[in-house]
Amino acid sequence: MRCNFFRRILALFLIGTMLSYVGCKNYDDDIDAVRKDLTESTSALTSQLTTLQNALKSAQETASSALERVQTAESAAQAASDKAEAAGKAAEAAAAAAEKAVADAKAEAIQEAIAACEKLIEEQGSLTADALQTQYDNLLTKIEGVEKDLGEELKAYATVEETDKLTQALEIQKKALENYETELDQLGVDLDDYKVELDQLGVALGDKLSVADLKGKVDQLIEESLNGGTIGVALEKAVKELNDELVKKINSNVSSLNGVFSARLTSVTLVPDLYVDGVPTIEFLSLSYNSVSGINKDGTLARSEKATIVSDESTTAKYRLNPTGVQKGDIELPSFVSTTAVTRSTTGENTPVKVVDYNIENGILVVSAAKTVTESLNLSGNKIYTVSLKVPIQKDHLLADETEAYVYSEYAGLSEQTITPSIAAAYDKAADVTDFMCDKTGHYHFYDSIAVYNEANMGKYISKYLKYTEKFDLQNMVTACYEKDGEVYEMTADRLSNFGLAFQFDLASEEYKLGTNQTDQQKFAQIEGSVISSVVPGGYSDNAAAVDKEPIVRVSLIDTNNGNAVVDMTYFKIKWQKITVNPDPIDLGEFDFGEKALGCDTIKNFFTWENMTEYVYAVLKEKAGISKEEFDATYVLKQNPDGTYAGPNDNGELVPSPSDQAEDAFALTWVLDAKAIGTIVPAESKDYQFTVTYVDPDGVNGDVTITFRCTVSINMWPKLNGFYEQYWVNAGVLANVYPIQYNTPNAQSTCVYDYNLMQLFTPGMCLVQNLLPCGTWDMQFAASQPVTGYAPAFVGEPAGADDPSGYLLKKGLDSAASITFSTTPNWYGSEVDDADAFISLVKNDAGKGLIDKEATLKVWANINGYNQVEVGAFNVKFVAPLKINAELTDAEFYDHVISGSKIDCSKAFTMTDFNNYIVAEVTTNTTDEKQMYAAELWKYYEVEGIEWETQTAKIGMRKDGGDIVIDDALEAEQSLYLSDVYAEASVSSVGDELIFTNNAAGAGVEKPCNLFIKAKVTYGWGETSQWVKIRLNPNR
Repeated sequence: MRCNFFRRILALFLIGTMLSYVGCKNYDDDIDAVRKDLTESTSALTSQLTTLQNALKSAQETASSALERVQTAESAAQAASDKAEAAGKAAEAAAAAAEKAVADAKAEAIQEAIAACEKLIEEQGSLTADALQTQYDNLLTKIEGVEKDLGEELKAYATVEETDKLTQALEIQKKALENYETELDQLGVDLDDYKVELDQLGVALGDKLSVADLKGKVDQLIEESLNGGTIGVALEKAVKELNDELVKKINSNVSSLNGVFSARLTSVTLVPDLYVDGVPTIEFLSLSYNSVSGINKDGTLARSEKATIVSDESTTAKYRLNPTGVQKGDIELPSFVSTTAVTRSTTGENTPVKVVDYNIENGILVVSAAKTVTESLNLSGNKIYTVSLKVPIQKDHLLADETEAYVYSEYAGLSEQTITPSIAAAYDKAADVTDFMCDKTGHYHFYDSIAVYNEANMGKYISKYLKYTEKFDLQNMVTACYEKDGEVYEMTADRLSNFGLAFQFDLASEEYKLGTNQTDQQKFAQIEGSVISSVVPGGYSDNAAAVDKEPIVRVSLIDTNNGNAVVDMTYFKIKWQKITVNPDPIDLGEFDFGEKALGCDTIKNFFTWENMTEYVYAVLKEKAGISKEEFDATYVLKQNPDGTYAGPNDNGELVPSPSDQAEDAFALTWVLDAKAIGTIVPAESKDYQFTVTYVDPDGVNGDVTITFRCTVSINMWPKLNGFYEQYWVNAGVLANVYPIQYNTPNAQSTCVYDYNLMQLFTPGMCLVQNLLPCGTWDMQFAASQPVTGYAPAFVGEPAGADDPSGYLLKKGLDSAASITFSTTPNWYGSEVDDADAFISLVKNDAGKGLIDKEATLKVWANINGYNQVEVGAFNVKFVAPLKINAELTDAEFYDHVISGSKIDCSKAFTMTDFNNYIVAEVTTNTTDEKQMYAAELWKYYEVEGIEWETQTAKIGMRKDGGDIVIDDALEAEQSLYLSDVYAEASVSSVGDELIFTNNAAGAGVEKPCNLFIKAKVTYGWGETSQWVKIRLNPNR
């Protein structure tokens, strides 16, 4: 399909051309097929992008978790009482450092793949079929070089180039080893101090020499693959052998190659849902109840003093797997290894909890766990249970010398929370409950025995009306609820059954006599299991004599595993009817309030009493009409238990008014606040509705509904107020960010970047115009950046209020640049017209990587708190502080000087800063403004020194047929190497001096010419290099 797919896209253009000459009918199907293919490929790319973003998040979380474990193990090693224990903790720290090194390397590679994927999504419509196929193949190869099956979404559209994939994998492994070297240097413990102890533990973590050796082997394989020396099957064999060596000499954590070849698990990291006192914790939920022992005189339930605790197997814990392509069949059933923290005593495997099942989805291992002990997991004192997940490697993935292998997670604490379930109504006509509706503002638990047995409540508390010939399953009326952390949750019958709990239905045992004849209502129903049906004295079923009787049902929640102990009990009534009334509803259509402008204030739509007359009263009874008095006597406005009127699909809320008002007064007010209006953008408007329902409490007449509609439009779109053009390279598109100039009020001891972005815009005005009074604006780094590997840390663009992540540009886990506003918090109102926003670079490798490169920023407006819109986007370029001057100052070489022609570079070598000031080690001119600060600027820019690449010196000559001629117009790149022209001539660098020496026997230059020597300068913001021109003269 792969190549043909993209050639079909090319065919679309040919079809379009043919349509100019022939009828288009015959080509409709072809065009539709190509459009479908394009849609599917775009969808695949979008899906792949999501997968990559999830993988990036996973890698970053793995790195973060590993860093925490490094720090914890470091501290434990330093605090250990004996060397063996310290060695074990040092080994844990190094293993976690290796895991972090790999995660960081993968994160960087995934970021590059994300950038390539985004670019392909943007450009695929403009590429030829062959170019498009190449791009798809390259992208999939890059992705599969990170991890096997990570590019699953693209496999129907692309082919992996195996040699290129393995080369990519080797590059990542090389980066991982470099990262590991750095991590070892930064480790708070020295592994060399524990060589003997580590050998005794059988732990090989690799010293610096072995890491360097392995890195050299990786480099060699990369070079051989690029040169075509080792490719295909031979390369795969070599890489696998290298991988085995990595695992044996260091550990499996340092291998990024494992995930490329197979789904052998290398690490397991807990994804904690809960922290207790800073410790990641797995929480088990158990049921606790005091069993019902009777009924008190006031109708409340009497309960036993001792609580009963029951558990199930529904607790889950999530673990992030590395590589993410590990599937269920690649591992075997995990188990928990536990200890008691503080005492450090071992409690054993699968004690006090065990794994009962597991599943894997999108790189996440979800284990279902259960308690194996009856006592609480919450230990006394300051002791806690801790568990590590032990995951067996499936036998197909074992190495040649392995009979078994396990991967262990970090330890996590165990805790237990108990809840108490109560019977709740799933349906109760008396309370207008049609589904589970318990929340922290109100519960629906049916009724106690006093309420239902009270003769005064005859005809009341009827929870269900049933036709006397109907059999009905009472399970449909009940559920359960429980409270946890201040919130209320439903517990269904299925969930209850996991704990061994079930509903039991019985007719209440006490007589319930009503009416002048004191007829016992309980004799008119029977329950089999959970199904109720009518019966009359004498045992007759489905008999009309049961009509109007209202027997009481007692529902109990019982513990089937503990002798049917009663957990909870409640009561309700049913009533037998001759017919079940289900009148047809009456839909009065729609009433459109028209278009409303989005603003800060709540939108109120008024439906007057005159409207009620015209659109409701007058059209009922098939437009024969009904009086207001008759309507009020028949219908009431349908209300929710909490006193509101909105249905699940309604927007906003309804506010009714008393009916004794004038015709032009408001009968109903439909209120749409900002939250109800919600998000409209990127559209310009959005439609809203509210269905008003009037019901007949007696159920004789059908519900009357009228649907209100309105459209809310954005009439004022925010935009930038204006630009201060003199500060832009291209107004609104690109601006230069310069470092702070030396010896100015804001200058520090060394060069930094701290540029006020607000000076790019018209001063004295809010940055954004057309803001509503409640609107706000903000400036942040864009999610997509022009330099690969850089991005803010936010999840969605833009970052919201109180979220500073949009102000920080990162490369991997390292911060590179930041935006700092002079006022807080972020997101500013229209009244803010003097906010300063300083963009700064961090002086680290990530920040230095942006020198002479661009970053993208975006200005956002939040129209009313719920509608965020991009107002503008622009790039800033971080101008390099220095550049090397292409010629030495007042300095020349002379040929045939016996001791060598020397130039003092401390005076002759100069650089020019971004403001055209001379930068040199020694100031030679103290009066000229542009030269008098040379030595001070040398220190300000933290120049470490000059490295002259004298071995590659060039001379300004070229070949002309068979001749070699001098040509002063030549640049360094076009010139010949000095060693090729004068074999005995050379340039050397000693201290601050450059020395030209010509040892040729009698040969020398007869005419002046140019020499070119490349100079590399290391300074505070990185490195810069330049060919420097020096005049070579005859010595006469």
